[in-house]
Amino acid sequence: MSLTRRKQIYEVAQELNLIIFEDDPYYYLQLPPFNPSQPISSEEKGNLNPQEFIDAFGYKTLIPSLLSLDVDGRVIRMDSWAKTIAPGLRVGWITAQVSFINKLQFINEVSIQAPSGFSQAILAQLLLKGWGDDKLEHHIAALRFEFAYRRDAITSILMPFRGTLVDFTPPVGGMFLWLKPRLPKAMLTLEEGTLPSQSAMEDIFDLLLEKNVVVVPGDFFDTDNYNGKSKENKGAPYLRICYTFDDVNNVIEGTRRLVDALSSIGCGN
Repeated sequence: MSLTRRKQIYEVAQELNLIIFEDDPYYYLQLPPFNPSQPISSEEKGNLNPQEFIDAFGYKTLIPSLLSLDVDGRVIRMDSWAKTIAPGLRVGWITAQVSFINKLQFINEVSIQAPSGFSQAILAQLLLKGWGDDKLEHHIAALRFEFAYRRDAITSILMPFRGTLVDFTPPVGGMFLWLKPRLPKAMLTLEEGTLPSQSAMEDIFDLLLEKNVVVVPGDFFDTDNYNGKSKENKGAPYLRICYTFDDVNNVIEGTRRLVDALSSIGCGN
């Protein structure tokens, strides 16, 4: 969300006396907007001195959080080390006013008691004795640069097919890009004429697997379908691809294979 949008949401919360739960694990992975005429290159980092690098990708370039706008103590903010240090640590933190923290601490003590002590010890040693504030910010900046470079690399491949083969919005944060393939009419349901059948999305998933491309089907995120609430499985016409998990060359090659696979089944026609 833009800063203007965050301020508007906070003003509504003030007017209606609402509490805001700001669950924001990807906050530190904000990315600069994709510039098709000048995508970020792998060599760009080497052209910046350390201070220029921090100025471009450090904390100052992050959109302020809702917590930073809070003057009433109505924001409960949740952060995680999972996206910036290591998913397996399973350690995060909560920032809130004392009356909230006391209740949350009680709930914590009668449920999980605490995150893994081993994980906390590793994290404490890394942050306090290994990195410190400056090295942590440089690490975050390096992640943001690498993710922006990878985002730009696959987006540059996909842009010529945007609006014809696939629809998508270049991400401005996080680790994923969502695609909506423009499916051939034969794959669309007769009733709606716009939504794919579940079998069609499964066929696309299987085809991509044959080409050694793994994506996450959109219906994995359909909460009604996941909980068995939906009486009619309409199919979710989306694919989520991750540009941060594998070697960047494999990510680029996988994106090209994805385009070839979608073209081979008539998408965009």
